[in-house]
Amino acid sequence: MQKKNHIIGFFVGCLAVCSLWFTLNLQEYNFSIAILISVICYSIGHLSGCYVFEVIPQTTLICSFLLFVFFTTYFIPPINKYRKELNPNKEEFLKTAPPELVLTTTALGGLRGFLIDMLWLRANKLRDEGKHYEIIQLYDLIGKLEPRLPSIWEFTAWEMSYNIAASTPKKEEKWRWILKGIEQLRNYGIRYNPGSYKLYWQLAFIFFHKAGVNNKEQYGSYFQQQIIKTSNDVLGTRPNLQALVDAPRSYGLLLKHQDIKPLLEKRDYIEKINNRLSQEISLSSVNKVIYEEIKNHKIGLDEDQQKKLLKAYALLQKHWMVKNLHQKFGMSPKKMLAIEKKYLKIDWRLAAAHSLYWAQEGVDIQSRKPDSWMEIEQNKVKVQNMNRLRFNALREIFEYGFPVDFSDDKLICIPNFHVIEPLNELFTELQEIWGENGIVSHEEFLRDVVKTTYVYGRKDIANKYYKRMRKLFKNPEYKKSLQDYVIFEIARKIDFWGRSSELEAYIIGFLKRGYLDLFKNFVDEEGKKRALEFQYFAKLVHAQYVKRHGEVKHLAKPYRHFVETAQKSIKNTLASQNGKQRGQKIWENIRAAYPELIIVK
Repeated sequence: MQKKNHIIGFFVGCLAVCSLWFTLNLQEYNFSIAILISVICYSIGHLSGCYVFEVIPQTTLICSFLLFVFFTTYFIPPINKYRKELNPNKEEFLKTAPPELVLTTTALGGLRGFLIDMLWLRANKLRDEGKHYEIIQLYDLIGKLEPRLPSIWEFTAWEMSYNIAASTPKKEEKWRWILKGIEQLRNYGIRYNPGSYKLYWQLAFIFFHKAGVNNKEQYGSYFQQQIIKTSNDVLGTRPNLQALVDAPRSYGLLLKHQDIKPLLEKRDYIEKINNRLSQEISLSSVNKVIYEEIKNHKIGLDEDQQKKLLKAYALLQKHWMVKNLHQKFGMSPKKMLAIEKKYLKIDWRLAAAHSLYWAQEGVDIQSRKPDSWMEIEQNKVKVQNMNRLRFNALREIFEYGFPVDFSDDKLICIPNFHVIEPLNELFTELQEIWGENGIVSHEEFLRDVVKTTYVYGRKDIANKYYKRMRKLFKNPEYKKSLQDYVIFEIARKIDFWGRSSELEAYIIGFLKRGYLDLFKNFVDEEGKKRALEFQYFAKLVHAQYVKRHGEVKHLAKPYRHFVETAQKSIKNTLASQNGKQRGQKIWENIRAAYPELIIVK
């Protein structure tokens, strides 16, 4: 046969093998059988191609061409179906993507791969040379050249938040790089790959691991304080999420809102004030501007007009909050409110709260995957990891739910008892996923609940969950009385763990419990006796705290600091329950009656 006949025969044989594999799905066959069938199919196809081309060469070429067209078009619908299930949404992405991304993803074509390789090599060289700030531009270019590849955003964010941040000496520089890694995922990676649950897990993990209260970083408390400050600048301490859900995010919707009508009389004015507010970087400065405007604007208005004016300015404030919440944090007040409805009230200034938000987003994305995806063992592990991160964030919110004092790079928090029951329900929900490990974790969680609630004076909650522990887990330790068990558990924690943040929480908790006994048993020797007992416990834990964490300069705080922090929290509680003046009076009475318990020399 002629040489060209063999070439045609080769292509026809390859086409026959491909057809066989697509038709019979030979991947499920034994490897040796699949190879044998493929060789036979290729031989038949090769000989047939050579013979037919020798007889009618033009017809052979036309038939081969039509066969190739058939197989390429026949499998397009199922391929598109699988692509849609995996959620790449390329077409939707191109509709909403910025112009520079549309250009790089369509105009450059195959040249993108070559450019990306060159940029990676350059970035690795700059990293080895310690030229970190030049790397930002390269990572930005790489992301824009291949924005739909989640692993690029995942790698660059990890590189910034961990490797580069670890190589910088100053805490301010470390935080700058950690924040840059967070923004890489939050502002770009997730925006261009909304269906990639890996990016949500990575973002939630960086928040939890780098800025959480229990992180092991040298400057971990400083990182947590930066999260609190930036969140406070946008949301304040106690945002009304329902009001933010109803507030307009865009300027066009703001103009259509009925509450803004009092300011629409002067169109130039509302544009001017909105532009001025857009330039402010913190909620406190926004409130200051609004206060000045209200003061000048309400002159000559009656009471009804003033109320409408206050509503209009309140709407301007909420509009600023919602817009900045989306722009700076990529978060939706509607989703935040849904999380609070599921788990109760949360302090959104905490890094753990941000971690919970993104972990919950990842859980929601995984839940929308098809059943076939969930049946794969590797994917089951991914679901476990995402839920474990969600649980750990919630647990940290329970243990350190409300920051009461942060100064000198040290953060003091008190627990959030509202999330105990939702956390306990979450264990039941995830028990099937976690298996035996979930049972062990559940018992450890209940131990912490009993110990923490007792220390903070919530004996009712401690009793409730201690009874539940006795019922669920047959442990001889649980035969002790509640008080004996709590003392035993604290000693066990100090001996085997002894984290500084946990010991600090115990010290404050013991002191607060003692003060609460004084308030409930005013001029009562029994109350004084219990208060002295809790102060004794606090001093014992503080001694252990100094022993473990006081060798490094400024790492351990003096006992006076914890007394002042506990008293500050108690004063706030008294003021909220009895009013400022009445609360202050109660405090002065206790101070006069028990100076040895209040005044620390």
